[in-house]
Amino acid sequence: MTEKINQNIINKIAYLIKSGNLSAAKKDINYALKKDSNSIFLLNSLSLIFFKEGKLNESIDISKKILLLDDNNVDALINIGNSLKEKGESKSALKFFLKILEIDKSNEYVNYNIAMIFYDAKEFNKAFEFFKLSKYADFNEKMMQCKYKIGHFEEFNSMLNNEINKPNISRTISSLSAHASVNLKQKDKYKFCNNPLDFIYKKNIDNHRFIKELIEKIDKMEIDNRNQDLLKNGEQTAGNIFEKADKHFSSLKEIIFEAINVYYKKFQDENNEFIRQWPKSKNINGWIINMSENGFLKPHIHEEGWISGTLYLKLPKKINDQGKIKFGIHGYDYPKLHDDFPSKTVSLDEGDIIMFPSSLFHETIPFQEEKRICVAFDINP
Repeated sequence: MTEKINQNIINKIAYLIKSGNLSAAKKDINYALKKDSNSIFLLNSLSLIFFKEGKLNESIDISKKILLLDDNNVDALINIGNSLKEKGESKSALKFFLKILEIDKSNEYVNYNIAMIFYDAKEFNKAFEFFKLSKYADFNEKMMQCKYKIGHFEEFNSMLNNEINKPNISRTISSLSAHASVNLKQKDKYKFCNNPLDFIYKKNIDNHRFIKELIEKIDKMEIDNRNQDLLKNGEQTAGNIFEKADKHFSSLKEIIFEAINVYYKKFQDENNEFIRQWPKSKNINGWIINMSENGFLKPHIHEEGWISGTLYLKLPKKINDQGKIKFGIHGYDYPKLHDDFPSKTVSLDEGDIIMFPSSLFHETIPFQEEKRICVAFDINP
């Protein structure tokens, strides 16, 4: 029972997790568990930390222990559902989320997660209804995506017009509006970042020793991979690599922050919400993508980011456009009424860091030889 734990310890652990100091939080949790091994608060906190670290199986195991103590514990059910979903086991995850609705049918977060499972399964009408029930996070943007993907363009445009007079800061709506402007031959009125292809910037960090050390570090890492339907012949790490207590990733974070500052100075006079509403705090989320022969990544955006980027550690041989990054307005299997969509392909060298608005679709062109290792990141508002 949590009553056995000093309230100050509870507050401290909650603060450490929220601030991203997971190693310190885990240390305090493990110490407190020696006094109360069945504390649901401590076990749920530990499960959440494992999830954030990308240790999905450990997170599930801890949550299952909680369910032996309280078979209707919502936090444990959510942790299991999230971990299963991250592993790509959506049908199993759905069972846990639906069980929560039996306990609390108005749970916004769970309704949203169910909607996302249907959305990923391309069941857009079902997804729309659960997004509507959830009223959670970016549910409205997701409802707009559903209508657009179904091809209900009049309903989509009605929803889009309602968003124009609100702050134009949604990366999802920005990508939708840009796509619709080309697809439906209409004006792009959403002012987050018009002409996003003009906001791509590349520089080389020029530190071969650091790159070599980082590759060696990645080769030795023990971390689970998340399911990524967009990625073929490759693996993507789960969790946030920058929440690891590791000197290499701390150094990498500083390198990225320096590059982000250079990027901002280059575009600081531009007249759009992307620059005007530039995030004051630097919250970073990162993951490693390791591709093998014939690997590629389908077009996508980073809805939760503001500015996104990639540092390239290892690249395949340069053969035509193989292994390059391609940017464009089209992606996510949005319906196309024609093929006249603008795009830009960028060549790469090891040590390059490339940055762009998170609303811009990007993809990896398939390659035939060797490996391609990179660290992708978002700066989140």
